Amino acid sequence: AENTDYQTYKVNTNWENAAYQENPILQQYDLNFSGGNDKTKFYIGGQALDQEGILVGNSYQRYTGRLNLTNKATDFIEVGINLNFTNSINNRLSNDNAFSNPLQSVALSPITPLIDPRTGLTSGSLPGPASNFPVYYNPLLAVDNAFYKATVFRTIGKAFANVNLLKGLKFSTDFSMDNLNQNEESYYGSLTFRNTGTANGNGDNISTYVLNLNTNNFLSYNTTFGENSAFDAVLGTSYQKSTNKYSEIEATDFPSDAYKKLGSAATKVSATSSENAFSFLSYFFRGNYKYKDRYLLSFSTRIDGSSRFGESNRYGVFPAGSVGWILSEENFLQGNDKISLLKLRASYGLTGNAEIGNYSSRGLYSGTGAYGGLPGQRPLQIANPDLTWERTTQLDIGLDFGILKNRISGSFDYYQKKTTDLLLDVPIPQTSGFSVITRNLGKLENTGYEFSLNSDNLSGSFKWNTTITTA
Repeated sequence: AENTDYQTYKVNTNWENAAYQENPILQQYDLNFSGGNDKTKFYIGGQALDQEGILVGNSYQRYTGRLNLTNKATDFIEVGINLNFTNSINNRLSNDNAFSNPLQSVALSPITPLIDPRTGLTSGSLPGPASNFPVYYNPLLAVDNAFYKATVFRTIGKAFANVNLLKGLKFSTDFSMDNLNQNEESYYGSLTFRNTGTANGNGDNISTYVLNLNTNNFLSYNTTFGENSAFDAVLGTSYQKSTNKYSEIEATDFPSDAYKKLGSAATKVSATSSENAFSFLSYFFRGNYKYKDRYLLSFSTRIDGSSRFGESNRYGVFPAGSVGWILSEENFLQGNDKISLLKLRASYGLTGNAEIGNYSSRGLYSGTGAYGGLPGQRPLQIANPDLTWERTTQLDIGLDFGILKNRISGSFDYYQKKTTDLLLDVPIPQTSGFSVITRNLGKLENTGYEFSLNSDNLSGSFKWNTTITTA
């Protein structure tokens, strides 16, 4: 099939064009309703999307629905629910592996015909010299002989209630969830053997399940006293739990390409599954005080607990505070037509970091120690019950300014950031049977200055703004 026809342009295949669909169509339909009365308000919406991909064999469908509902049950109680549902279907021919994506056909020579004249079939098809023709695997064989389909169901919901207990005092509670169910199913038929390395088909099935649960319960209070003082505060608790489940199975040797489910395969190549979870429990307080709209004081503290740390080190206390002085509100600057804003501020706080593996503090075993057909387990990770929060203290001192009705504005900041008990994977002698252990080790300090300047050079129908930053 590869001959001198290219000299007369009799065979001059444009493989790139062959990888694209002709005139892919996008369709989208939306429908929504909203309404209500003094006590109840609602919104109901839906969307259907159907999109053909630019590459052959690619398409995407998505269906969504949304419901928002609020009801003022009494003069002091409001309840509501927000619900969002999505189902999507993503069809592809491959998972972007080398020489299996349709666009990888550009690696084929133009003198290779799309249709093999010896068989009348797509080049590389059986029967025929498919083991060495074309020179590279022809990914367009997957159009009729393979599929990769990802189906996703996702539900995001929230229920909430607000209760006005007393003047200025309100209790709020909410519960939310984010649930993801995803299934990825693929099958590569016998004609794709040069890509898969299996002569009688290859199939794979991956399932992913993720569930995130959150609940928040807090009291909020705001009041004014005297003519010049205002105070607001929040006291509450929050809880989060996340669960992730994963399973995958691969099989080969199907009776024919008419059978695409893994139960029909003669050889189950591999099977794996896993599950992990983490949770956070927090208690928090925040208070703000303002006097004469120019003197500002704020204080907050959090007590955070994480399941990722050792049982005796799961909780950390993280306080923070700030002060501010708006000089432009003082009598000696009020009415100044040049200075629009002048504010001094300072803050100091402690924060925590728990971004490690979900079970880094625990001693783990794996059930993959089978030998000679007998089940077994093996040590996987050394326990570190002393593992605790990474802590960062930060001091910020800054100045904000505005000139000429804020047409020129900017800020200057000095910061000092110190991190201790760094969470690190520390190498250990491999004679122990392990290579690393997660520990609190080391510290880090950053100090610096930041300056930014903004200007509104032109306003009106033509606008010109500039921003300059340096650090």
